[in-house]
Parts: sequence; C-alpha cells; structure tokens
Amino acid sequence: MKTLSTGIDAIDQRLQGGLTAGNLVAVVSPPDAPSSRLLYQLMRQRPTTYLSTLRPRSAVADELTQVGGGSMDVTIEEIGGVKQKNNMLHAFTDSSIYSASTTDRERILDEVNDIVYSIDDSRNVVVDPMNVLESSESRSAYQRLLRSVGARLREVDGLGLFHCLDFGEPPKLRETTMTIADTVWNIDLVTDNDDNLAMEVTIPKNRRGPIIFEKMTVRVDKAKVYTDRSRAI
Repeated sequence: MKTLSTGIDAIDQRLQGGLTAGNLVAVVSPPDAPSSRLLYQLMRQRPTTYLSTLRPRSAVADELTQVGGGSMDVTIEEIGGVKQKNNMLHAFTDSSIYSASTTDRERILDEVNDIVYSIDDSRNVVVDPMNVLESSESRSAYQRLLRSVGARLREVDGLGLFHCLDFGEPPKLRETTMTIADTVWNIDLVTDNDDNLAMEVTIPKNRRGPIIFEKMTVRVDKAKVYTDRSRAI
C-alpha cells in the first residue's frame, strides 16, 4: 500500500512511513488548539484542495501566508455559496445526493461531492471544519457523501483530512464521521512545566496501519510543526 508523509518525521516513523493513500482522516481537536498547523504540515507535502465551511477564502489565504505557506500548492474553496447553475443541473439530471427541493445546508453535501469528483491527481482534500457537514439533516445522505469521497480519493491515491472541532454538544452526525473514517487523530491542548502550550496527539484508530495510544507531544511555531523529542514518542 502506498503511504503518504504527514510532514512530521517522528509521526511518520511511528506510522511506518505515514498515512495510507486513500484514507479518510478525522482530526479531532478543541477549537482553541493550534490543530490547523497539523493540517498545514500535511498540506506542505502534496497539492491540496481546501474546503472552508466557515471562514471566507481570503481569511484562509491570509493565515496560510502568515504561517509560511507561500510554497504550498493549495486551491481554496469557500463552501456554502451554492451556485444556481449547479442547482439546475442537479434538478434536471437527478445526479445529486439530495433532491432538488432540499435546503441550502443539505446542498452543501452536493457541493463538496462535486468538488471532490473533479479531482484527478493525488492530493489532500481538507474539510475545515467538518462540523457544518456533520449537522446535516440526513444521515443517509451524509453517509453516501463520505463513501463517495472515500471512493474517489482511493482512485487517485489522495487523502481526506476532516477537521472535527470538539466542544459542547457534538454535531449529531459526529459518530458517523468517526465510524466511516479510516484514521482518527485525537488532539488535546496541554501546557508543560514552563507553561508553554503544546498538543498531545494519539491515533486510536488506523485501519491500515499502526494504532498509537501513547501520547505524542507536538509543538508548533510560526513555520513548522515538530515533536518534542525530550519526551517519549
């Protein structure tokens, strides 16, 4: 099986080379953790289609610039502004996951599916955050979307990265994400003895690779992500 680097050498070593191509990866973290930096490190490794479900395209682009993402090959798509021509196409061809009479929130699933099926090379597909899709009214349609995205990414040896924010009451379809995902990264925000912030990462689910229950301490600065080698990794 082809493996794809995470961009963090120590984690790649623990995963015996990286993540399996075609995997759907759920990255679960509190909203105040710098978990987006893990995504950006993965984005440095290969081309990426970045689907932003909450922030405008300009805000994502500005942040990538701030963290030294000028060398990334990234296409940013702002999800939620459903185009009328796509609505008409789905209505006439009956090609959508939902019928033509559904709400804009439900149409977001079709929009994501359209974008993913336009991909024809090995790349990351980031959905940030996943919570918006997990709030869909239809569990069956959401399941079909995840299966469809997974099938396409396996065809092109890509990688799906779902940023799942963990706070308060979880979205009603969060357990569906966790069930269908091939790999789950759990992230906790911690402080060390010097009150420096860090993240602790575990990988309790990994269908086609090692499972890592031991906490790996990951630190970030403006332009890089690295493991704390002073602790067990």
